[in-house]
Order: sequence, then C-alpha cells, then structure tokens
Amino acid sequence: MDAKLPYGFLAKNIRTRHAEYKMFYDAAAVLAKEGFCLTGIPALGRLGDNFGFYGMDDRYKLTDSEGDILALTEDVVEGLLSLAEKENERLFGMSEVYRFSGAVRNRTSFGAVITGISGIEAEAEAITCALAVLKAIGIECGKIVLGNTSVLLGLAESIFQGKVGKDKIRSLLKNELFTDADYAVEKLIRETALVKGGLSVLKQAAEKITNPTSSAAMLNLLELSGLLEEYGLGDNIEYDLANMGRNYDNGTVFLLCDKDGKVLIEGGRHDFMRSGEVCRAVSFRFDPEYLLTIYPGRYFEEKTADAVIGIADGTKALKAAYKLRSSLTDNGLTVKVLYKANKDETAAFAVASGIESAIYVDAEGNIAVNGQNENKDETETPKEK
Repeated sequence: MDAKLPYGFLAKNIRTRHAEYKMFYDAAAVLAKEGFCLTGIPALGRLGDNFGFYGMDDRYKLTDSEGDILALTEDVVEGLLSLAEKENERLFGMSEVYRFSGAVRNRTSFGAVITGISGIEAEAEAITCALAVLKAIGIECGKIVLGNTSVLLGLAESIFQGKVGKDKIRSLLKNELFTDADYAVEKLIRETALVKGGLSVLKQAAEKITNPTSSAAMLNLLELSGLLEEYGLGDNIEYDLANMGRNYDNGTVFLLCDKDGKVLIEGGRHDFMRSGEVCRAVSFRFDPEYLLTIYPGRYFEEKTADAVIGIADGTKALKAAYKLRSSLTDNGLTVKVLYKANKDETAAFAVASGIESAIYVDAEGNIAVNGQNENKDETETPKEK
C-alpha cells in the first residue's frame, strides 16, 4: 500500500510560495519601522534549549554525530525566543515549522516577539503592530478579541485547591467530567467561559469573581482595553474568556479577526525560562498560507510585464535587445524576454500573457514595437553611399 504524505510535505505551488514571500516583505517593511529586527529562524535546535512549550514526543527529532538530540522547529515563536539575547528586544521572522501529529505537519509561519517587557504597554504594542501588519498586507481587521488565560485557571485552582493545567480547563469546557470536583467547578467555569461581548459584559462578569488570580486577570483586561481605547481602538474590542491561547500563553491572549469572525492573527503573553531566570515576552503570529486561502487579493494577481521582447537568433539581436531591456528596466518597467523567437511568436505570447507592448528585435538588431519598425541599432556605423 502506498504511504500517503501528510499535508504540508508536498511541494507548494510556486504561486503560493511567491505570494507568501510577497506578504512577508510587506509585513517586514512595517515591523522594521517599528524597531523590530529581521532574524533567520534556525530549522534545528537542541531539545535542551527548548522553553517547555511542547513535550518531546511532539517534535521531529534527529541525532547529530556527537549524540545530541536535535529537534525541528515546531513553533515560530519558540524559534524567535531561542535567538533573543537581551531584554527589550524586538525580533521577527518567517520559517518553516514542523509538527509530529495533526492534519497539517509542515507549513510556513510568521511571528514577531517583544522580549523583556511585561504589562499592558507591551501587550498593546504587540496588538497595534499586528494591526499595522494586517493593513500592510491589505486585510481589514474587523475586531480585536481579548482574553486572559488566568481567569479560568484561577477559578479552577480556587476550587481544586491546587495547580490546574490548561488541558484540564479544556476538558471541562468539553464536558469531560470524571470526579465530583469536576462537576462542582464545571458550571462556574462554563458560565465564565461564555462571557463574550463588549466592556459592559466583562464588567458584569468581573463583579462575580472573587479569587485573587482571576480578579487580577480581569483587571489586566480592563486596563489593556482602556489603553487600546485611548489609542482609538475601543470600538473594535470584544472579549472571549474561553480563549486559552497556545500551551505557552499565560496571561493576556488576543485574536485579530475579520468582520466574519475568521481569525487572522493570534498572539499573547508568555513567560519562559532561560539560565534559571524567568523572561517575559509578548508575541503574535500568523499563517501566510491560510491568509492567502481566505484573502488571495493582490498576492495571487500575477503582475503582467509592461513589455515582452522577442529576440531573433544571433549576436546583433542579443546586443540590441540587451541595451533596450536595460533602458526599460532602468525606467522602472518590467520586461519578459523570448530568445530565438520570431515576430509572430512574440506577438502571440504578448496576447496570451495580457502584455500590451510586444517588441521584436530581428537578426540585424532592428526593433519593431507591436509590428511597427521603430529604429535600427544606432550603434552600427552607416555605410557610405
């Protein structure tokens, strides 16, 4: 039986790859102005250097010649954080990421991180930079959805009287109940998780919460939304307390969605360990291929050339065509070239490609535009009569 490769391990359509990089360049131009530095994300890293974001069995692993276990980068944020060297650092990049399980094992991911800063200021900066990226790539953000992972975790821990992981919260939200304590906490968790909407809804929910962890998280949400309102973004803010983010998010999480509710960019706050110390970080990330699927826009509209140059066989034709092509490109025009072509082939290619100007250079270096002779190669010395 033929083995079927999981999605992502097949070669990408060249147009998709090209569009991803055009999207990347637009996003990069914005973030560079915001003080972010472009960095290359390593494809491999030592397992001992990870930040505890995933378990070892979630990665593709290799063993090097010295016996060290290396893992393929599974998350763009983790890859960026592995490169952070100091506090108050801003990095971004795009990389191939690999996952050991799931429907999609490999795809391109874009991410940006702010390290060494915690609080609503850094969180608001990440959100506003993510909004600027969306604007640069031509996608309109319909709403900013805020949440905080500590709201539900705090509620559960106050009842269970101990540390509770995100997996437990997710199982309770799925109504996977196994103990009396599960039944006791499920109702409270579910009622809080259903809190979705505007500021008035969030304030009503905050009044019912008394445990310190959840209360602090709700206060953080109110302060963050207040700052975003000062930035003129208040009308676009909604809340979703059921959003637990990714495994490494611990605190504020956010989604930037279009008007139909499709998630465009996700991000959040997370702490990670380095050299025995806790480091703070805020990040956002998006999947270029997914955005291209729902918003192909101009990224899939291949720009037709301004002109096509058909060149006859021979050195004289090549010399004249080279000068012509250089002149056109120096003036900002785009050109496609056909070698060893005749005039009819050049005209047919122009029509098929939607190119207005069909230029033909014959074997003697004579130039014809759309079938009309323009000039003879002026570099030749006219023969005396």
